[in-house]
Parts: sequence; structure tokens; C-alpha cells
Amino acid sequence: MIYYSMFFLLTLAYLFLAKAYHSKIFIYVVLLFALFFSSFRYNAGSDYFSYLDIINTNYRGVEISNLILMDISNFFNFPQFYFISTSFIYIISIIFALKKINALNYLTIFLFLFFLMSYITSFDIIRQMVATSLLFLSFSYLLNKKNYKSFFLILLAISFHKSAIIFIVAILYYYL
Repeated sequence: MIYYSMFFLLTLAYLFLAKAYHSKIFIYVVLLFALFFSSFRYNAGSDYFSYLDIINTNYRGVEISNLILMDISNFFNFPQFYFISTSFIYIISIIFALKKINALNYLTIFLFLFFLMSYITSFDIIRQMVATSLLFLSFSYLLNKKNYKSFFLILLAISFHKSAIIFIVAILYYYL
């Protein structure tokens, strides 16, 4: 619990500095800290040890992108690689999406990290949250009429969690 408290206090301090100095550098420091905190977590989320078991036993019942990341983790005997890479994809997708819709600021980062609870939730339901972040990025491309990039990101999201296929229905509805 002390780690979460320290994370919260440091993040708040840097977000305050971002607001006070109108500088995005503090926002990027917060995001790097969030990436580090997420990447090197231990026993965070109810599925943490389940993911370790899947990585170490070469279980084949997950989507292809997860399987690739887990195989790389297993090959190098470095299970933390899976958590580092999924954390990176998750946070970078959110950052890029926020930048594309001109919403990357201290308030949206605060909401992302604390109020909406998606950041902490990503410690638990990893595959779903990676897919969700890719869908969010896909939506930002869709808003900018970059349909091919959007569709590619939807396919990538599906390769992390098959429930993302529902987003194709949303796009069809959008165009009809």
C-alpha cells in the first residue's frame, strides 16, 4: 500500500507542477513514472500469478499478440517482459490517442490515472485493457478520417482480446 501512496503523492506533485508551469514535460515525467510503476509491479492484480503460470507453462489458449509476448518472455526466461511490453502498449496508446484529440493535459492524465481507475484496472485485466487502449487510439484515428489506420488498430486490439471485435460493429453503425 505504501507504493501506491507514494505513486499517488509523486504523481499529484508533478501534475501540480505541470499546471503551475504550463509545461508538458511534467506530464511526460508522470507518464514515465506510471509506465515504470506498471511495468515492474509484483503481485498486483488478481491475475498476476495466473499470467506468470501461463508464461512459464507455454499455455496456448490466449490471443496471438499475447501469445507472442508470452513466448518472448518465456524464451528469455524473463516473465517481466510481458508486463513491461503490455504496460508500454497500454500507456503509449492512451498518450497517442489523447494527443490526436488534443486532450493531453494534466487533468486528463489525472483522470486516467486515478479517477477513471483504468490505470489500476490495467494491473488486473491486462489483455482487456491493452485492447481497450488500442481501441481508444483507433477511435482517435477514426475521428480524423484515417480509416485504414483505425481498422488496423482494431485488428491489433482483437489480437490482444477477442472481445474487441465488437468495435467493428460500432464502426459499421458509425458509417451506416
